[in-house]
Amino acid sequence: MVNCTYDPSNTVQFPFEYLDATGATVTQGRLVDVPGFTDPVCIFEQAACQVGALPHKPDGSTFACCSASSNVEDAANMWYVPMIAFYGGILSFFALSRAYTNWQTKRGNAPKDGGATAGMRSLRLDTSGMSKCQKWTLLGIFLLTIVALVAESSVMPTSIQQTLTPTEGSARLAMAAFLTPVKEVFSFLEDAMVVKVGYALAAGRLTELNHLLHVSVLGGLVSGALAFVVMLGLALNDSSAEALLNPSAASNQGYIEDGCTLIPTSEELLSHARVFWILQALAWIPQFTSMGVSGFLAGTGQVAVYLFPMIVSATVPIALWFGLLPTAQSATAGLTPLSALGIAYGVGPWIVGVFFVVFLLYRGDLRRKYRLRCLCCARPAPTPVANDPGGGISTTGELCSIVRDVASEGLQLMVVDLAVQASLTVTVYVAAKHDFATAYKLAAAQAAYWTFGPAYLVGLMLFVKISGSQLLASGKHKEYVRGLTYVAWVVGCVSVSALVAAWWKHQPIAFNYGETACEFAAQEECAGAYATIFQGEDSLSHVFEAFGPTIGLNMAFMLLRAALSTCHDFWFMARASVVTLVCVYIPVVVLVSKVFPESLATGYYIAMYAPHFAMVIVFGVRMRTHAGNLFTGKPGPWTPHMAAMSMRLSGAYHALSGGQGSQNFSNTSLLGARGSVTSLDKPLIRPRTASEAEMVMPTNV
Repeated sequence: MVNCTYDPSNTVQFPFEYLDATGATVTQGRLVDVPGFTDPVCIFEQAACQVGALPHKPDGSTFACCSASSNVEDAANMWYVPMIAFYGGILSFFALSRAYTNWQTKRGNAPKDGGATAGMRSLRLDTSGMSKCQKWTLLGIFLLTIVALVAESSVMPTSIQQTLTPTEGSARLAMAAFLTPVKEVFSFLEDAMVVKVGYALAAGRLTELNHLLHVSVLGGLVSGALAFVVMLGLALNDSSAEALLNPSAASNQGYIEDGCTLIPTSEELLSHARVFWILQALAWIPQFTSMGVSGFLAGTGQVAVYLFPMIVSATVPIALWFGLLPTAQSATAGLTPLSALGIAYGVGPWIVGVFFVVFLLYRGDLRRKYRLRCLCCARPAPTPVANDPGGGISTTGELCSIVRDVASEGLQLMVVDLAVQASLTVTVYVAAKHDFATAYKLAAAQAAYWTFGPAYLVGLMLFVKISGSQLLASGKHKEYVRGLTYVAWVVGCVSVSALVAAWWKHQPIAFNYGETACEFAAQEECAGAYATIFQGEDSLSHVFEAFGPTIGLNMAFMLLRAALSTCHDFWFMARASVVTLVCVYIPVVVLVSKVFPESLATGYYIAMYAPHFAMVIVFGVRMRTHAGNLFTGKPGPWTPHMAAMSMRLSGAYHALSGGQGSQNFSNTSLLGARGSVTSLDKPLIRPRTASEAEMVMPTNV
C-alpha cells in the first residue's frame, strides 16, 4: 500500500468508508505496522468511533463510524441468485418431466400413473371446499409470505451482523452454540411429532391423533418450562454466564491492556447479553408447545391458519428489530442492541402460541370433526367410530404406548441433532477460546448462511415430512419417491447456485458481513484486531472461500434428514451421526489445530461441518436404498411402524368385540399368516378420501 488516501474504487485495500463526528467521509489516514503481518493497516483516527454508543450527527440522529463502501455492498448483494435457482428449479423440473412424458407417449410407453410430474402433485396442501377465487387468493398470500420470509432471513442477519460489535457478535455466536444443543435436548418429543401426526391423519387414527396432540402440547409445555429454568439459572450465575457468554475473555484482556477501548470487558458484555439469553430461552415454551399443533393444522388442510406462524416469523422480528434499533443505538437509552434482538425474536413465538390456543377453542367444528377432546375432562364413546378403529378406546395402555413410541423416536432424533450440533458448538468455543477474532470470522459466515438458499427450503422440508408421512401411511410409495425426486432437483439447483455465487463474490461478501469489525481501523491500539480479521492467510475472505461448498452440502443434508425421518429410519440416523462425529470430526479438528495453525479460522469452519459432509454421503446411500425398496414394494424401516399401528388397531377391535373384531381386521394387517411382511405397494390402511387427501404442493416455499 503506497499511501493511505481513501479510494472507494479500490475495494480490496479500502473496503470501508470512515466518518468523522459530523458524518463527513474521512479520506486521509496513516499507516501502522502490525507485528506478524506483511501489510500495514491504514488507520483513520479521525473517525467518530466511540465506546458504548454510536456517534450522533448534529441533528441528533445516529450513524455508524464506519461501514462497507457502496461498491462493496453492491458487489455482495447476491440475494437474487438463490431465488432464481429456486423458482428455476421448480419450472425446469416441470418442463423436463412434461417433455419426458410426451416423449414416452410418442413411443407408446405413456406412464399410467402420471409419470414424473406426479411427483409435483404428490406433496400438496388441502384446498378442498375452496372456490377458485379463494385458492388464488390463498396462493397470492402464500407467495407474499414466502417472499417476506426470505427477505427477513436475508435482511435480519445482515443488519444484525452490521449492528452488533465484533465482541457482541462473537458472544451471540457462543450463546447460540450453547442454546441450540440445549434446545435440541429438551425438544426431543417435538422432533418426531410432525411425522407421527402425518401418519395418524393419513390412517384416520383420530384417537391416536388426539393422544399425540396431548403429548405434544403438555410435553412441550413441561420441557420448555424446564429448559427455561435451567437457562435462567445459568444466566444469573456470574461465573457460568461469563464462561458461556464470553469464552474470549482471556484473549480480549490483552487487547484491553494494550489500550483498545473498543473491546468491552466481561462485565460490560454480560450486562448486554443476559437479556438476550433469557428471552431466547423463554421463547422455547410456546415453540415447543405449538409445534405439534402446527403439524396438525397443516395436515388437516387449515392452510390459512398454518400460514399465520409464517407471517409472524416474517414480519414481527424485522418490525421489532428496526423499531427498537434507534432507541438501542441511543447514547442515553438503557436498551442495548443485543437486548433489542432478544425482544425481536422472543415475542413472535408467544403470539403464535396464543393464537393457536384461541383458534382451537374457537373452532368447535374442527374439534368435533377430528374428535379432539381433553383426556382429563371427557371420556370417549364406548363404541368404535367408523373409519377410526380405535376411536372408542382411550386406555392408559394405549396412551403409554404412544408416549413410548414418540419418546423413543424423539430421543433417536435428538441424538442426530446433538451429534450435528456438537461439532458446531465445540468448534465455536475452541475458536473463541483462541481469540474473539477467530470466533468473529465464524460468526460472519454463519450470518450469511440463510441468505444463500436455506431460507427457501425450510418450508419445503416441512412439507416433505407432513405430506411424505401421509403418502407412506396411505401406501402411495411410488408417489412419495417421485415427490422426493422433485424436491431433490430443486435442492440441487439452489445448492449449485449458492456454490457459484459465494465463490464468485467471496471477497466483497466477506467485507460486507464483517462490516462491524471496520471500527478497529479507527484506533491504533486496535490495529492488531483489524489485521487478524481482514489480512493474512487466515483472513475473513479466505473463510468465505469455503462458504459456498459448505452451504450446498448442508442443504443436501437438510433434505436427506427430512426424507429419512419420514421413513422412520431414526435408529440408523442416530448411529450414523454418532459414528461420523467420532470418526470424522475429532480427527479433522485435531488436524486443523496441529497442522494448519496459519489458517485456523478456515480450518475450524471446515471442521465444524465435516460430520455433515460425511452424513450427506452416508444418508444419501441409505436413502437411495430406501427409494428403491419403496418403488418396488419391498419392506424397510417404515414397515415395523405400520405393523405397530395395525396391531393397535387390531387390539382395539378385539377389546370392543370380545375377540371377534380382530378377525375382521386381519385383512388390513401388515403381517401375513406366517408373520411375513405383505406387499407395501398397496394401501396399508384406509386411504383418505379425495377431499381429505388433496394436498397442493407449495411451489414457493
